[in-house]
Amino acid sequence: MSGRQFVPDAEVEITAGQTTRVTLAARPGREVRVDFAMVDPDAGWGTIGLEIRDATGALCCKRGPAPRELFPDHERRFHDLKLPIGAFELEAWTDTGLRASARLVVGAEDRPQPEVRLLLQ
Repeated sequence: MSGRQFVPDAEVEITAGQTTRVTLAARPGREVRVDFAMVDPDAGWGTIGLEIRDATGALCCKRGPAPRELFPDHERRFHDLKLPIGAFELEAWTDTGLRASARLVVGAEDRPQPEVRLLLQ
């Protein structure tokens, strides 16, 4: 594996006046490509979000909600996504109720870079 590392996203509750410590384990990770498009190219939407969960349903990665302005029409892609080897469920949604889901399998580094295209409707 390369020097790229995957660290899962984690929700942490902070309580005023208390020290909060978080330990996250890094694992070898692979860059993955996640593109998206709308079934109706004229669909109105303002923000988009993405969640990626592992085979147990644990949250691995969450992006957004991010404003449409971050995604020019020629490049509708979530950037800087890394995942460890395994199977994952992806779900994307917009603020207007458009949704898409897909399954992504990330294999060993000697295989082609994993990619998926989500078609929101």
